[in-house]
Amino acid sequence: MKNTILSLLALCLFAAPVFAQDAAPRKKVLYFSYSNGFQHDPVKLVDGGPSVSDVAMVELGKKHGYEVVCTKDGAVFDGDLDQYAAFAFYTSGNLSNDPDENKPGARITDTGREKFFAAIRAGKGYLGFHSANDTWRSGGDNYVNDPPEKINPYIKIVGAEFTSHGPQQEADVIITQPAALPWFKSKGEKFRYYDEWYAFKNFADDMHVLAVLDTEGMKGDQYRRPPFPMVWARMEGKGRVVFSGLGHRNEYWKDEHMMEMVNDLLQYAMGEGEIDITPNLEKTAPGAKTLKNN
Repeated sequence: MKNTILSLLALCLFAAPVFAQDAAPRKKVLYFSYSNGFQHDPVKLVDGGPSVSDVAMVELGKKHGYEVVCTKDGAVFDGDLDQYAAFAFYTSGNLSNDPDENKPGARITDTGREKFFAAIRAGKGYLGFHSANDTWRSGGDNYVNDPPEKINPYIKIVGAEFTSHGPQQEADVIITQPAALPWFKSKGEKFRYYDEWYAFKNFADDMHVLAVLDTEGMKGDQYRRPPFPMVWARMEGKGRVVFSGLGHRNEYWKDEHMMEMVNDLLQYAMGEGEIDITPNLEKTAPGAKTLKNN
Protein backbone atom coordinates (compact mmCIF):
# COMPACT_ATOMS: atom_id res chain seq x y z
CA MET A 1 0.00 0.00 0.00
CA LYS A 2 2.84 2.38 0.88
CA ASN A 3 4.53 1.86 -2.49
CA THR A 4 1.21 2.36 -4.28
CA ILE A 5 0.54 5.64 -2.53
CA LEU A 6 4.05 6.93 -3.13
CA SER A 7 3.92 5.86 -6.75
CA LEU A 8 0.71 7.80 -7.21
CA LEU A 9 2.35 10.81 -5.63
CA ALA A 10 5.19 10.45 -8.12
CA LEU A 11 2.78 10.47 -11.06
CA CYS A 12 2.89 13.92 -12.61
CA LEU A 13 0.59 13.79 -15.59
CA PHE A 14 -0.68 17.32 -15.93
CA ALA A 15 -3.95 18.34 -17.52
CA ALA A 16 -3.60 18.73 -21.27
CA PRO A 17 -4.83 21.77 -23.17
CA VAL A 18 -7.86 21.40 -25.40
CA PHE A 19 -7.06 20.83 -29.07
CA ALA A 20 -9.29 21.08 -32.10
CA GLN A 21 -10.99 17.77 -32.87
CA ASP A 22 -9.07 17.31 -36.09
CA ALA A 23 -5.68 17.97 -34.49
CA ALA A 24 -3.24 15.08 -34.41
CA PRO A 25 -2.91 13.53 -30.93
CA ARG A 26 0.14 14.61 -29.00
CA LYS A 27 2.95 12.15 -28.63
CA LYS A 28 3.40 10.76 -25.14
CA VAL A 29 6.65 10.17 -23.23
CA LEU A 30 7.01 7.97 -20.15
CA TYR A 31 9.55 9.50 -17.76
CA PHE A 32 10.68 6.80 -15.31
CA SER A 33 12.82 7.69 -12.29
CA TYR A 34 12.84 4.74 -9.91
CA SER A 35 16.09 4.50 -7.90
CA ASN A 36 17.24 1.27 -6.35
CA GLY A 37 20.72 2.65 -5.84
CA PHE A 38 21.85 6.18 -5.08
CA GLN A 39 18.86 8.51 -5.44
CA HIS A 40 19.88 11.73 -7.15
CA ASP A 41 18.44 15.02 -5.98
CA PRO A 42 16.67 15.77 -9.30
CA VAL A 43 14.52 12.63 -8.95
CA LYS A 44 13.65 12.97 -5.25
CA LEU A 45 10.03 13.81 -4.54
CA VAL A 46 9.66 17.32 -3.15
CA ASP A 47 7.37 17.36 -0.10
CA GLY A 48 5.55 14.33 -1.48
CA GLY A 49 5.02 15.95 -4.86
CA PRO A 50 6.80 15.85 -8.21
CA SER A 51 10.58 15.98 -8.31
CA VAL A 52 12.60 18.80 -9.86
CA SER A 53 13.20 16.73 -13.00
CA ASP A 54 9.53 15.67 -13.16
CA VAL A 55 8.49 19.31 -13.27
CA ALA A 56 11.14 20.15 -15.86
CA MET A 57 10.13 17.29 -18.14
CA VAL A 58 6.43 18.08 -17.98
CA GLU A 59 7.05 21.76 -18.66
CA LEU A 60 9.33 20.85 -21.57
CA GLY A 61 6.56 18.75 -23.08
CA LYS A 62 4.02 21.55 -22.65
CA LYS A 63 6.38 23.97 -24.36
CA HIS A 64 7.09 21.73 -27.35
CA GLY A 65 3.77 19.97 -27.81
CA TYR A 66 4.11 16.50 -26.32
CA GLU A 67 2.83 14.94 -23.11
CA VAL A 68 5.10 13.63 -20.36
CA VAL A 69 3.90 11.08 -17.81
CA CYS A 70 6.19 10.75 -14.78
CA THR A 71 6.27 7.75 -12.48
CA LYS A 72 8.47 5.59 -10.26
CA ASP A 73 6.10 2.64 -10.44
CA GLY A 74 7.68 -0.18 -12.45
CA ALA A 75 4.27 -1.83 -12.83
CA VAL A 76 3.68 0.57 -15.71
CA PHE A 77 5.81 -1.71 -17.91
CA ASP A 78 3.32 -4.54 -17.44
CA GLY A 79 0.67 -2.32 -19.02
CA ASP A 80 0.06 -0.70 -22.38
CA LEU A 81 3.38 0.52 -23.78
CA ASP A 82 1.99 1.20 -27.24
CA GLN A 83 0.68 4.56 -26.02
CA TYR A 84 4.20 5.95 -25.60
CA ALA A 85 6.41 7.28 -28.36
CA ALA A 86 9.50 7.10 -26.13
CA PHE A 87 10.79 6.23 -22.69
CA ALA A 88 13.07 8.57 -20.72
CA PHE A 89 15.04 7.04 -17.84
CA TYR A 90 16.75 8.71 -14.88
CA THR A 91 17.24 5.57 -12.83
CA SER A 92 19.87 3.74 -10.81
CA GLY A 93 20.51 0.29 -9.40
CA ASN A 94 18.81 -3.02 -10.08
CA LEU A 95 15.29 -2.11 -11.17
CA SER A 96 14.20 -5.74 -10.76
CA ASN A 97 14.49 -5.44 -6.97
CA ASP A 98 12.13 -3.75 -4.53
CA PRO A 99 13.35 -0.36 -3.25
CA ASP A 100 14.46 0.21 0.30
CA GLU A 101 11.90 1.83 2.58
CA ASN A 102 13.29 5.34 2.04
CA LYS A 103 12.86 5.30 -1.73
CA PRO A 104 9.40 5.45 -3.30
CA GLY A 105 8.60 3.35 -6.31
CA ALA A 106 8.16 -0.24 -7.36
CA ARG A 107 10.33 -2.67 -9.26
CA ILE A 108 10.00 -3.66 -12.90
CA THR A 109 8.90 -7.28 -13.17
CA ASP A 110 10.71 -9.72 -15.44
CA THR A 111 7.71 -9.59 -17.78
CA GLY A 112 7.72 -5.79 -17.76
CA ARG A 113 11.41 -5.68 -18.49
CA GLU A 114 11.03 -7.93 -21.54
CA LYS A 115 8.05 -5.86 -22.73
CA PHE A 116 10.15 -2.71 -22.35
CA PHE A 117 13.04 -4.17 -24.36
CA ALA A 118 10.66 -5.46 -27.04
CA ALA A 119 8.96 -2.05 -27.31
CA ILE A 120 12.26 -0.33 -28.05
CA ARG A 121 13.26 -2.95 -30.61
CA ALA A 122 9.88 -2.53 -32.28
CA GLY A 123 10.41 1.22 -32.72
CA LYS A 124 9.86 3.09 -29.45
CA GLY A 125 12.51 5.65 -28.53
CA TYR A 126 14.73 5.75 -25.45
CA LEU A 127 16.55 8.64 -23.77
CA GLY A 128 18.81 7.93 -20.81
CA PHE A 129 19.96 10.62 -18.37
CA HIS A 130 23.12 10.62 -16.26
CA SER A 131 22.77 7.53 -14.04
CA ALA A 132 20.51 5.61 -16.42
CA ASN A 133 23.51 3.43 -17.26
CA ASP A 134 24.22 2.91 -13.56
CA THR A 135 21.18 0.65 -13.88
CA TRP A 136 21.04 -3.15 -14.27
CA ARG A 137 24.83 -3.06 -14.32
CA SER A 138 27.03 -5.86 -15.57
CA GLY A 139 29.49 -5.55 -12.71
CA GLY A 140 33.16 -6.36 -12.99
CA ASP A 141 36.24 -4.22 -12.50
CA ASN A 142 35.72 -0.50 -13.12
CA TYR A 143 38.89 -0.36 -15.17
CA VAL A 144 38.28 -3.44 -17.32
CA ASN A 145 35.86 -3.67 -20.24
CA ASP A 146 33.64 -6.73 -19.93
CA PRO A 147 33.42 -9.36 -22.69
CA PRO A 148 30.17 -9.05 -24.71
CA GLU A 149 28.61 -12.15 -23.15
CA LYS A 150 28.91 -10.61 -19.66
CA ILE A 151 27.40 -7.22 -20.50
CA ASN A 152 23.85 -6.80 -19.22
CA PRO A 153 21.26 -6.69 -22.05
CA TYR A 154 19.99 -3.32 -20.82
CA ILE A 155 23.51 -1.86 -20.91
CA LYS A 156 23.88 -3.13 -24.47
CA ILE A 157 20.75 -1.16 -25.39
CA VAL A 158 21.94 2.03 -23.67
CA GLY A 159 25.40 1.80 -25.22
CA ALA A 160 27.79 2.10 -22.26
CA GLU A 161 28.03 1.45 -18.52
CA PHE A 162 28.87 3.67 -15.54
CA THR A 163 32.07 2.90 -13.66
CA SER A 164 32.75 5.75 -11.22
CA HIS A 165 32.97 9.51 -10.92
CA GLY A 166 35.27 12.13 -9.48
CA PRO A 167 34.51 15.47 -7.81
CA GLN A 168 32.02 17.83 -9.37
CA GLN A 169 33.86 20.27 -11.60
CA GLU A 170 33.75 22.35 -14.76
CA ALA A 171 34.75 20.54 -17.92
CA ASP A 172 34.57 20.98 -21.67
CA VAL A 173 32.25 18.85 -23.76
CA ILE A 174 33.46 18.69 -27.36
CA ILE A 175 30.67 18.43 -29.93
CA THR A 176 31.64 15.89 -32.57
CA GLN A 177 28.61 16.38 -34.81
CA PRO A 178 27.45 20.01 -34.60
CA ALA A 179 24.83 19.50 -37.31
CA ALA A 180 23.08 16.69 -35.39
CA LEU A 181 20.93 18.88 -33.15
CA PRO A 182 19.75 22.50 -33.30
CA TRP A 183 21.16 23.01 -29.78
CA PHE A 184 24.57 21.75 -30.88
CA LYS A 185 24.54 24.13 -33.84
CA SER A 186 24.06 27.00 -31.43
CA LYS A 187 27.10 25.97 -29.38
CA GLY A 188 29.61 25.32 -32.15
CA GLU A 189 32.64 23.19 -31.31
CA LYS A 190 32.18 22.75 -27.56
CA PHE A 191 30.46 23.92 -24.39
CA ARG A 192 31.66 24.15 -20.81
CA TYR A 193 29.53 22.99 -17.90
CA TYR A 194 29.72 22.26 -14.16
CA ASP A 195 28.46 18.79 -13.31
CA GLU A 196 29.33 15.44 -11.80
CA TRP A 197 30.91 13.64 -14.73
CA TYR A 198 30.44 9.90 -14.92
CA ALA A 199 33.13 7.70 -16.41
CA PHE A 200 31.96 4.87 -18.66
CA LYS A 201 33.07 1.50 -20.02
CA ASN A 202 31.59 -1.24 -22.25
CA PHE A 203 30.97 1.13 -25.16
CA ALA A 204 28.84 -0.23 -27.99
CA ASP A 205 30.87 -0.42 -31.19
CA ASP A 206 27.85 0.69 -33.21
CA MET A 207 27.24 3.94 -31.32
CA HIS A 208 27.34 7.29 -33.06
CA VAL A 209 29.12 9.74 -30.76
CA LEU A 210 27.58 13.21 -30.62
CA ALA A 211 29.84 14.74 -27.95
CA VAL A 212 32.85 13.68 -25.89
CA LEU A 213 34.16 14.74 -22.49
CA ASP A 214 37.52 16.49 -22.71
CA THR A 215 39.38 14.84 -19.82
CA GLU A 216 42.52 16.96 -20.00
CA GLY A 217 43.14 18.70 -16.69
CA MET A 218 40.19 17.11 -14.89
CA LYS A 219 40.53 16.09 -11.24
CA GLY A 220 40.07 12.39 -10.45
CA ASP A 221 41.78 9.14 -11.36
CA GLN A 222 38.81 8.03 -13.48
CA TYR A 223 39.58 10.87 -15.90
CA ARG A 224 43.21 9.85 -16.46
CA ARG A 225 42.21 8.52 -19.85
CA PRO A 226 41.59 9.89 -23.34
CA PRO A 227 38.34 11.74 -24.10
CA PHE A 228 35.29 9.46 -24.07
CA PRO A 229 31.65 9.75 -25.22
CA MET A 230 29.26 11.80 -23.12
CA VAL A 231 26.32 12.10 -25.56
CA TRP A 232 25.55 9.50 -28.22
CA ALA A 233 22.94 7.78 -30.36
CA ARG A 234 22.47 4.26 -31.65
CA MET A 235 19.73 2.00 -32.99
CA GLU A 236 18.27 -0.93 -31.06
CA GLY A 237 16.31 -2.76 -33.71
CA LYS A 238 13.90 -0.09 -34.97
CA GLY A 239 14.20 1.99 -31.81
CA ARG A 240 16.16 5.22 -31.58
CA VAL A 241 18.38 5.24 -28.49
CA VAL A 242 20.07 8.40 -27.18
CA PHE A 243 21.98 9.03 -23.98
CA SER A 244 23.29 12.12 -22.19
CA GLY A 245 25.62 11.88 -19.20
CA LEU A 246 24.63 15.32 -17.91
CA GLY A 247 22.01 16.07 -15.27
CA HIS A 248 23.39 15.26 -11.81
CA ARG A 249 22.43 18.57 -10.22
CA ASN A 250 19.05 20.25 -9.71
CA GLU A 251 20.47 23.32 -11.42
CA TYR A 252 20.65 21.46 -14.72
CA TRP A 253 16.92 20.78 -14.68
CA LYS A 254 16.16 24.42 -13.90
CA ASP A 255 18.36 25.66 -16.74
CA GLU A 256 15.99 26.40 -19.64
CA HIS A 257 18.91 26.55 -22.06
CA MET A 258 20.13 23.06 -21.17
CA MET A 259 16.57 21.75 -21.32
CA GLU A 260 16.52 22.64 -24.99
CA MET A 261 19.25 20.06 -25.57
CA VAL A 262 17.06 17.54 -23.73
CA ASN A 263 14.18 18.45 -26.01
CA ASP A 264 16.31 17.94 -29.13
CA LEU A 265 17.39 14.50 -27.95
CA LEU A 266 13.88 13.53 -26.93
CA GLN A 267 12.35 14.72 -30.19
CA TYR A 268 14.84 12.59 -32.10
CA ALA A 269 14.04 9.58 -29.89
CA MET A 270 10.36 10.08 -30.71
CA GLY A 271 11.09 9.91 -34.43
CA GLU A 272 11.43 13.59 -35.31
CA GLY A 273 14.32 14.57 -37.55
CA GLU A 274 17.35 12.55 -38.54
CA ILE A 275 20.83 12.00 -37.15
CA ASP A 276 23.61 10.33 -39.07
CA ILE A 277 24.13 7.28 -36.86
CA THR A 278 27.01 5.75 -38.78
CA PRO A 279 29.23 4.14 -36.10
CA ASN A 280 32.04 6.57 -35.31
CA LEU A 281 33.44 5.60 -31.90
CA GLU A 282 36.93 4.88 -33.19
CA LYS A 283 36.98 8.08 -35.23
CA THR A 284 35.68 10.53 -32.62
CA ALA A 285 37.01 8.93 -29.43
CA PRO A 286 39.76 6.49 -30.46
CA GLY A 287 41.00 6.01 -26.90
CA ALA A 288 37.61 5.67 -25.24
CA LYS A 289 38.16 2.04 -24.28
CA THR A 290 41.34 2.94 -22.42
CA LEU A 291 39.81 3.19 -18.96
CA LYS A 292 42.77 4.52 -17.00
CA ASN A 293 46.26 5.67 -17.91
CA ASN A 294 48.81 4.46 -15.38
